Amino acid sequence: MGNYNNFSHFYDILTYDVDYKGRGEYLLKIFEKWDKKPTLMLDFACGTGNFSVQFAKQGIDVIGVDSSEGMLAVAMDKNKGLKNRVLYLNQC
Repeated sequence: MGNYNNFSHFYDILTYDVDYKGRGEYLLKIFEKWDKKPTLMLDFACGTGNFSVQFAKQGIDVIGVDSSEGMLAVAMDKNKGLKNRVLYLNQC
């Protein structure tokens, strides 16, 4: 996954206009529809952690998994300042 390690430096720049907050809220509304509130989520192929951060800000424990060390390095930088930190794991 060496290509994604290099790509990680540009990923957030290329996806600056993606509404991660709005999409995260939409997913949580689906849970609400069934009277559920997740307490633990797995963000599989989490990339730079944009969804992971949104869910963590909602008080949900999040495990972010990705095969790219570069993407995870960027994601871990986003943990700074979060009250509810995300656990990031490198898995192939």
